[in-house]
Amino acid sequence: MRHDVVQLRDVSAPTCGRSGSQWLTLEAARLVGVDTSYVTDGIGPRERGMVYRSGYWGHVSTVHDVFVEVMPPDGVTYSSPRAVYWEVAEQSGSDVRVRRHCTSWSYDRGNQPLFTLTG
Repeated sequence: MRHDVVQLRDVSAPTCGRSGSQWLTLEAARLVGVDTSYVTDGIGPRERGMVYRSGYWGHVSTVHDVFVEVMPPDGVTYSSPRAVYWEVAEQSGSDVRVRRHCTSWSYDRGNQPLFTLTG
C-alpha cells in the first residue's frame, strides 16, 4: 500500500473558545511559559511537522500544527496561564482537506511516529 506524505503547510488557529481564552500554537505556548501539563497526555508526541501512521486507520498523516486554548490566571485556583483544551490540525494523503480533532494520542496504542518535516 502506498502512503503519500502531505507537505507541511500553515493553518489558522481555531476561532471558537471559552470567554477570555486565546488559542496559541503549542510551540508558542511553551515559549511564553504556559502550563500545558493538563493537555500533554492527550497531545502525545504530536507537534508541527510530525508525520505518523495511524494505528486505527493505517493512514500516514502530517501534523500541520497543534493548538492549545489558553486561559488567563483566575487569581484563585491558577496563578499563571494554563492550557485547558487542545486541537490538532492534520492531513493524510487521501484527504483533500485538513482534519481538526482532539482525539487523544493514547486512544490507539498502535500510532507510530515516522519522522518530522521542517518548514
